[in-house]
Amino acid sequence: MKSIILAMVLMAANSDAKDEMAKVAVCLNYESVEFNEAQRARLVASQIYAQIGVKLEWLFCGSKRDGDVVIWFRHKAPNDLAPEVLAWALPYEGKTIEVFHDRVRQSTHSYLGDLMGHVLAHEIAHVLQGIARHSQSGVLKPSWSAKERLAMSFRPLQFTQHDAELIRQGVGARAGKRASTLAASNSRP
Repeated sequence: MKSIILAMVLMAANSDAKDEMAKVAVCLNYESVEFNEAQRARLVASQIYAQIGVKLEWLFCGSKRDGDVVIWFRHKAPNDLAPEVLAWALPYEGKTIEVFHDRVRQSTHSYLGDLMGHVLAHEIAHVLQGIARHSQSGVLKPSWSAKERLAMSFRPLQFTQHDAELIRQGVGARAGKRASTLAASNSRP
């Protein structure tokens, strides 16, 4: 009887470990964005990532660069960028994203926070995947149609299965680097 109870406890503990989401700390500097827009954007991006088992933990960064991903909102996009560019990420640098608030605001007929949340999810994916690539559909599509942008107000887009796998691999690699760095620093005399 004791062995059956012990087996049930071990199975429950193992199940809880599987269900735990991978976590990514996102440092968000949204001083140039209205609070409600930023809140809605965070919620939408978090919902998109929860669908693939990744939890975004939001931090306000101010002038710091803490977090796995650092997002800066810029009032105005650089003049030399193509007009359809709403944001950019530095996937090979592995941390930095800039969102051009003027471009996001100009490009939406739907609720601004919903579009902004999708832009955040899209750019965070580039950083987590660690490569510059797009998909034929979903969150990582290079640009969204007017119909897709309107639909975002009702239901968030999703990542393709391939995108989700690459994101989870990237998150796992980051966790592994963090653990080895921590172990190395703890082993020093």
